[in-house]
Amino acid sequence: FSFVADVADWDRSTFLSAPGNSAQPLSPFYSNLVESWASGKGNALAFSRSKVDEVRANVLMLQPIQDRMH
Repeated sequence: FSFVADVADWDRSTFLSAPGNSAQPLSPFYSNLVESWASGKGNALAFSRSKVDEVRANVLMLQPIQDRMH
């Protein structure tokens, strides 16, 4: 894993990681970073809310289970 931080503009920071963002072999994100890692080309790393909203692929909403005893 490699991380290059641009402290003047955090949204311009980059990272390299292999094989990918997921530890699940059947996920499309399991090996999606291999090519950029092999070429040494950094991937964008979003920090600000607006940049995260712009580049996100999915949203996971976690909610507590309601107490069913009452």
